[in-house]
Amino acid sequence: MKPPFPIKHPELRLDPIEFLILLKLKSKDYELKELTKSIQKEFAGLMDITDEDIFKRLENLRANQFIEMETKGLIAKKNVFKLTIKGEEKLREEIDYFKQDILIFNKFYSIVLGLLGTSFPRMVDDVRKIIEGSLNNIQQTVSSLSKPVRDAILNMLSEIIKKSKSSSAENET
Repeated sequence: MKPPFPIKHPELRLDPIEFLILLKLKSKDYELKELTKSIQKEFAGLMDITDEDIFKRLENLRANQFIEMETKGLIAKKNVFKLTIKGEEKLREEIDYFKQDILIFNKFYSIVLGLLGTSFPRMVDDVRKIIEGSLNNIQQTVSSLSKPVRDAILNMLSEIIKKSKSSSAENET
């Protein structure tokens, strides 16, 4: 059965909710209510995620064959969502994009600070404070995530930092 709303093309990037759904399903299968509560908890304070928001994303992910739904239980039937092989491939692709986005942002940040730093020291301090505040918010958000999601993000970030440092060292030589 086709959902009553437009399906996002599978080549398009995932939104943060879709990305988190796939990350969660990578670690284990989830029943609908458990997954919904977990996603809402992860985004608490950042975004108000409704059951409908999650349902639309689940249907979109399922229509694109990134996840599958299985009905389990004889008496109390529950819908359980699982990550498919195609979903694992999409998640790897999205993680690569995420790493590239962070590397690009890091390079852009360095360029902007370099340009502003030569003639606008006060502005640099303002930008630095904004970025430090953003980084603190990111750290608080990451620390509030569940352990498997937090660990996955921290592993990605440590890889990005290593690559960034190695490419900076190469550029200096």
